[in-house]
Amino acid sequence: MVSSDWIRESVTPHMTTDRTEKYGYLWWLTEFPGREGPEPMVLANGHGSQFIAWLPQRDVVLVVTGGNEDNGKHFAVLEVLASYL
Repeated sequence: MVSSDWIRESVTPHMTTDRTEKYGYLWWLTEFPGREGPEPMVLANGHGSQFIAWLPQRDVVLVVTGGNEDNGKHFAVLEVLASYL
């Protein structure tokens, strides 16, 4: 079992990048483009459209195992999700 303390620690910024995202322990700390405006998103980002997105304010976890390696649509599913949430 993973402790709640470890989860909190792993999604705390430990490194800044040259972009707007921050980085925890293996998690990108970024924003989800919600209808009401940006909201926090925790992201494990893989190749193509393979990622885990956690929207803590909504209690939503999205796991995607797509194959958009080279077509520029890596996060297209997040745009679709944003239109419904």
